[in-house]
Amino acid sequence: SIPGYVERSKYFVALVPSVSYDDEPHIRCDSSTWSARGWCRTEAFVAALSASSEPKVCFAIMEDQIILEFLPLQWLFAPPHQGEFAFESDRAMLHQLESEVFDEHLEAAARKGKTGYARTLSAMRVHINPEHRIQEKLEKWLLNYGFTDPCDAGEDGWGPVSFAALEGNTQVLLELVARGGSVNTATRTAAEQVMVEAGMTPLMLAAMFI
Repeated sequence: SIPGYVERSKYFVALVPSVSYDDEPHIRCDSSTWSARGWCRTEAFVAALSASSEPKVCFAIMEDQIILEFLPLQWLFAPPHQGEFAFESDRAMLHQLESEVFDEHLEAAARKGKTGYARTLSAMRVHINPEHRIQEKLEKWLLNYGFTDPCDAGEDGWGPVSFAALEGNTQVLLELVARGGSVNTATRTAAEQVMVEAGMTPLMLAAMFI
């Protein structure tokens, strides 16, 4: 399976030179067509959610002398199920696989005590599956994320306000701010899986994800 071999691989290399079809020379394939294909996006998506909680470094060989090093973070704004498919019936199948992979990583992170990573994945669930209903009642939301205090500073600055902004949960975010939560408290560690650098504030996260 795609999740199986990507998880077990040490390197992720995409061979994406610019070439044309023999029978349809007006159609060219390159890095842009690779990144547009749903199944190719799935490979990058699994690489981003690696078991180590850090995305795998990937390489795209584009031409003889052009090798691009990148982190597979396009899933944030170009999820696999929104990609292109030769067979439209594959879309629903891949969306199911996408959700299963995401849930497996979330459960594994929680089981291994990687609280921050588990909270990050929980916040990103709605961005992978728009049908997922976010919790808008503050007390239940805090319980789901393992917080007891709305103004909890959190580990390395990752408190409730940061995760509400990451989730794009405007209702909870407004309530947290009303109770004294700050949108200007900077995080001290990065969350590479979601392109969040150390030093970013909940206000910056809200601008990205709301």
